[in-house]
Amino acid sequence: MRTVWAAVLAGALLSGTPARASQAGRPGELFQFGASARGLAMGGAHTAMVNDVTSVYYNPAGLGLLPTREVGFMRASLFGDATYDYIGYAQNKKKRAGGWGLELIRLGAAAGDGRDELNNKTGGFAWSETAFGLAHGWRGVFHPALSFGLKAKMLNRTLGSSSDRLLGADVGVQGGPFSSGKLMLGLVVLLGLGIKRVSE
Repeated sequence: MRTVWAAVLAGALLSGTPARASQAGRPGELFQFGASARGLAMGGAHTAMVNDVTSVYYNPAGLGLLPTREVGFMRASLFGDATYDYIGYAQNKKKRAGGWGLELIRLGAAAGDGRDELNNKTGGFAWSETAFGLAHGWRGVFHPALSFGLKAKMLNRTLGSSSDRLLGADVGVQGGPFSSGKLMLGLVVLLGLGIKRVSE
């Protein structure tokens, strides 16, 4: 039976679309930056291996394997005084196999010089993207070696006096360990639910 599940998950992974490079400026790209040194060192290929607080970011199904409660922080200083911040919290369930977690992500830059059509200064402006995510993972769904996870997320983007909002969800699956603990399989589907214009 384990071989059947491994074959099903491997087929799903191989039939998926190839990974694409991050394209800054597109809605939701904030969720492609990374959330841990391990995940960044692996080039973001952390979907099958994650089982800690960063499961909220990479694959909510990893919360099904969460051993205890965890907190994670990350801060990166980027070009032009821009900063990227990640804060995550997750905890397991004592009576059931699984766990839940939440995250707060912010990417922003301040002190931009505004210009009009004649290149005259109109004052400063700031740009930021702030995201919030809430996730839950379950272990033993349909099979003892299978984990399933759901995540709801919201992204607010602001540039000067204009802002909009993106709502989305992630659905994740993890299988394993197989082959004496040497093989883990994972799959995440990212769903965007639309952009709502907040102000302009």
